[in-house]
Amino acid sequence: PPKEYLKIKNELEGKQLYKAMLLSRTEENTLAARDFVNAKGFPLLKAVRSWNMGLELMSPKSTKGTAARLIKERVGAKTLICVGDYENDADMLTAADVSYAPENALDSIKKIATKTTAHVKIGAIGAVIDDIERNL
Repeated sequence: PPKEYLKIKNELEGKQLYKAMLLSRTEENTLAARDFVNAKGFPLLKAVRSWNMGLELMSPKSTKGTAARLIKERVGAKTLICVGDYENDADMLTAADVSYAPENALDSIKKIATKTTAHVKIGAIGAVIDDIERNL
């Protein structure tokens, strides 16, 4: 293996890692890496894109959805509201009681979300807050 790999491996030995971020030069490479990891059936590893060339590698138990459900439980919230636009948000949106996808979200994410909202560049979060206040 290359020296750089061995150096990183030695530095990380014995440390608990919860997530790794990978950056590819092309969207095609990112999709291929995601599909390879997920198709190989690594039971302790899940790969999802966080943007077109960004790939997150994590435990299937370390998703945003897991965190959102835990927060809801710990604070005793009645309703979990989440906003997301990319693959790494899918589990969180599924966990939510009410979920929003901005106009710029992936089509697959829009299908999961219970509502859509403004494009992220023109005030998606403000539009979500307005919608929540109108429906209180």
